[in-house]
Amino acid sequence: MNGIGELLRRAVETGDDHALRGWDDEIGKLRRAATDPRRRVREVVALALQRLLAADRDRTAAALAQWAGDGDPLVVEPVRRLLGG
Repeated sequence: MNGIGELLRRAVETGDDHALRGWDDEIGKLRRAATDPRRRVREVVALALQRLLAADRDRTAAALAQWAGDGDPLVVEPVRRLLGG
């Protein structure tokens, strides 16, 4: 697995459920990236979360529910973007 790009490519383009094996690691990377002070990095996080929602809605929604309760506004931002607020 070569990171989030490979994960998303395999999960979204091929529908390969095995591509989500590293899901916990990748969602953790996205969580850390969500705290990056650079806006463009956080925009990529929101885009990646959209794709993860398409690939595995239940697990991604559960992660987003945890993110929504985080005290860091940078972590909450992609959740708000996904919900259109």
